[in-house]
Amino acid sequence: MVDDDREVGVSVGWDGQQGSLNVKSRFFSAWDRYFGAKADRAGLATAEEIEVKRALTKSHVALIEAATATIAAHIMSDPDQAQRALAIYGRMSSQFENTTATLALVAEELKLSTAVPSETEANDPDTLDEDLLNRWEHYAGGATSEQLRERWARVLASEIRRPGTFSPKILRIVDELEAQVAILFERFCKTRIGSWAPAISHDLTSVELEVLSDAGLIRDEEIPRSIDFATTTRGDGSRWWMLRNDSFGVVVREASDLQGIGTSQLSFDDVRTMDGVLKINVNVLTTSGQALASIVPNNEEEAFRALNKSLLRYAGDDDVRLVKKNPQLGFVDDRES
Repeated sequence: MVDDDREVGVSVGWDGQQGSLNVKSRFFSAWDRYFGAKADRAGLATAEEIEVKRALTKSHVALIEAATATIAAHIMSDPDQAQRALAIYGRMSSQFENTTATLALVAEELKLSTAVPSETEANDPDTLDEDLLNRWEHYAGGATSEQLRERWARVLASEIRRPGTFSPKILRIVDELEAQVAILFERFCKTRIGSWAPAISHDLTSVELEVLSDAGLIRDEEIPRSIDFATTTRGDGSRWWMLRNDSFGVVVREASDLQGIGTSQLSFDDVRTMDGVLKINVNVLTTSGQALASIVPNNEEEAFRALNKSLLRYAGDDDVRLVKKNPQLGFVDDRES
């Protein structure tokens, strides 16, 4: 054994200006959980914590060396057992390498995140659920390709940002997700607005939607789910239907001559009016789908642009507009901002 007081192990840097303290704490708790080595905590650890970790690390190394010596002596006379031991060591080495590489990607994912901390973040735990970490380690340990490592890195990064996003069941769904289903789901999520996507925007066929439903990612509903537009009035007195989130929206002039939409009380058309309200059909994510969607790139502005483009099939360019939130003026026409 090398008599050296320095710590040996993998390390990861973290820009001290990135992320909240809770997010950093959860990340480093996961890092220490897997590797038993202190990462660069950017001031999170006290001197006492560091000394305790160093002592534990030395104890672990001593136990491993003693166990290795005992096993080596035992298998010298048993070639079959030696071969099994080498196979086990090879698997363990591969799993450690895969997990190390994946967790390094988690750090990069968190540093690149532009997510705004939630109002309840201060009440979030400083560490992650131990059972969930055990299951994540199992899947990440088998991630031999860069694509799989990126997938599992996004899973843990999402859980670190918002504890409780993933459950063991959802981890299993992620693991069993076939490549073709993943591609369809990414197409769906390009037009996702919150927990749903407009039926006129995602351009998936009924067969493709059934594949996502069978995978447990979107709800299977006999009667289409719809979203109502609100009514708003511009400064010139004109009335518009409006659908928006906190940053973007789409407006449709109430007086416009909408072509090809349903107007009957019994209509289930993808775009329709009922009692003076504009409605669009949407496909809704399941709980598992919402969790998985958190690791799929989503640009809310592009999602609203896709909805705006789709609505232009029913009305003229002057009657359908994309709007953006202006801090001083509220929502304004994208072409005028």
